[in-house]
Amino acid sequence: MVQNVLIHLMLSIKRINKDLEWKQFKVNFSDSDNVEVIVAERIIRRIEEEMNICFPPDEFAYLTLLLVAKNNATFDVNGIS
Repeated sequence: MVQNVLIHLMLSIKRINKDLEWKQFKVNFSDSDNVEVIVAERIIRRIEEEMNICFPPDEFAYLTLLLVAKNNATFDVNGIS
């Protein structure tokens, strides 16, 4: 799953550098104390500072969605359930 997040971040940076953006990707994360929201904010803030770019809200929403999906995945002996 970490690989998926890294791939997403890499593609996000490419989209931002080429002035491309997601259209109509709306997800409402109303719980700002949610650990995934906090982690996504920290990741994005760090990349923005290091690379001098600005992530649009839709990129933040998609990263948060990936982190939520990772956190909700459960594993058993037979694979993902």
